[in-house]
Amino acid sequence: VTNLIKKDLISTNPTERSIGLDCLSNIVTLDLARDLIADVYGLLSSSSAPCRKRSALVLYCCFLKYPDALRPCFKGLVEHLEDNEQSVVCSVVSVLCELVIRHPHNYLEMAPLFYRLLLSSTNNWMTMKLLKIFGALTPLEPRLTKKIAEPLKGIMQQTMAKSLLFECITTVCSGMTANEDIVEMALGHLKDFVLDSDPNLKYLGFKALEQFVRHIPQSVLRFGNAALTVSYTHLTLPTNREV
Repeated sequence: VTNLIKKDLISTNPTERSIGLDCLSNIVTLDLARDLIADVYGLLSSSSAPCRKRSALVLYCCFLKYPDALRPCFKGLVEHLEDNEQSVVCSVVSVLCELVIRHPHNYLEMAPLFYRLLLSSTNNWMTMKLLKIFGALTPLEPRLTKKIAEPLKGIMQQTMAKSLLFECITTVCSGMTANEDIVEMALGHLKDFVLDSDPNLKYLGFKALEQFVRHIPQSVLRFGNAALTVSYTHLTLPTNREV
């Protein structure tokens, strides 16, 4: 199996390379990761943007099984944050996001780089990943709260994407609850989630509210009537037969 996947990874046929990467990501083991990590890492230098994108993501699968590979591959992975293709940058940010969430202390010094990416990002998915990163870092470094407060306010004011807006809210309640201005803005948007007619958004709103209450118990007061209204609206009384 190792030799067959290796043959695909070093193939000049882009389809075969893609199939090899996809297969490895699904069946990777410690032995496969150890024996093939160099080939996957080498594809980061491919002239094909889709290949670079896939190889970055597969590297993460290999890191999970073979953590010793992270150190020698890390510098080359981070260099692709300057890649010309936005899709490749987004993939690398996704990988770094998962790494940061697992061990945030190890990546605190990268905060300035993540901040620059946040300011320049025009991709909602990448912005969401960067916000997840700051959600993991701000509890470790309170000074980051002041740094990202203004960009975060700008995103909440401008975005029409509910997914991105929700990520902003969760970032605030992760480590920015000491900033009254941004907490006030986040709670205002959170109320819209709670009162939304979409049950999925409503559910997310109450889940986020639960996090806020842990840090700012008094924040629930403004949601009292809204919560009661939602509960009453969705209350289904049993029929006589059900009784």
